[in-house]
Amino acid sequence: MNKIIAKVFAALAISMAFTCLASEVELPRMWEVTGTAKNGNPLKFYILGVSHNGLDPEYDNYFYKKVIPIFNTADVFSREASFWSPTLVPECPTPLTATPENREMIHAAREKVRVAQKEIMDKVPIAKIPGATDDEQKELDQIQDKFRADTAKVLADSYSEFGLIWAMRQLFQQLSDSDPRSKDIQKKMEDMAIFYSKNITGHVGNVAVRKSIDQYFMHYKPGMKAESIDATQDIVDAYCSAGSGRSRLFQKEFNAWEYQMDDIHLQERLKARIQADIDFEKSMKKGKISGSLLNDIDEHSAYVCTRNPKWLKKMITDNDKRVAFYALGLAHLLPRSDGKHPCDDLLTMLRKTGLSVELIP
Repeated sequence: MNKIIAKVFAALAISMAFTCLASEVELPRMWEVTGTAKNGNPLKFYILGVSHNGLDPEYDNYFYKKVIPIFNTADVFSREASFWSPTLVPECPTPLTATPENREMIHAAREKVRVAQKEIMDKVPIAKIPGATDDEQKELDQIQDKFRADTAKVLADSYSEFGLIWAMRQLFQQLSDSDPRSKDIQKKMEDMAIFYSKNITGHVGNVAVRKSIDQYFMHYKPGMKAESIDATQDIVDAYCSAGSGRSRLFQKEFNAWEYQMDDIHLQERLKARIQADIDFEKSMKKGKISGSLLNDIDEHSAYVCTRNPKWLKKMITDNDKRVAFYALGLAHLLPRSDGKHPCDDLLTMLRKTGLSVELIP
């Protein structure tokens, strides 16, 4: 274990100037938006910048002292969400399979989904027939195994390209939940996180692998009205709009959900998590998206630029008779640190409508 941890932190260049995260830092990242709706009614709502990954800096004193009390005053909680059955996800108008190189990539992804789907099915024991001879049971086993293999293939073949991403995402969770090593893996991740917290931030807090902030809110106040700021089709439309960069976007998203839990991949996951902690804090301090949180232009244009105008319209028309609390990805709210701005960030768009947008210190 110590060797694994040492490799993780050696690779991270720990010498960078990085001080306490978590409970010892207060990182302002919530805005109050006020003004007048088009119908003349007063308008007020709150926006919290989040990572969707439950990073350590998100569970700081600011979260408990400032965010939670305001969340408790809201009438409705709104977050990014889009729930699909993989078989129902529509195909993009121009599928990636239209080109030979992308066709091979999608075929390989489809095969990985088929294998993962079959692995999930095989976790259910094959039925035993009372009184059957060994040869009869063997024949039945072969029939049921073939049925499972055929079913897994039919399912995998039925998914659109974005459906493959969504299917792998669901299969990742199922494989995680059913993995007999899951408790050992969780313990290993927690041990790594504790080592990180103690040696880098100088304290040991509740550093277990956390829920995302929006999941935390859903459990914290389950009776509160919750809704998605995204319409059902918005995520798919955003993905399909990525143009020439869509093949890279597909590979990035699909690969993120492949179920690989050996020590090397655990190192990579923790390394990425720690780097995201660092970059989340840097982004908030600079007021600009930085480091690993900075997506390439194609991804930013697809997932941010196509959705922000829809969110803006919803915010200024839905909230004249209620106080809403939004938990939205930081990439939607702040400008990019690289100077490349294919569209305005959401806070700028809100200000351009004449609304007051104030960071709560």
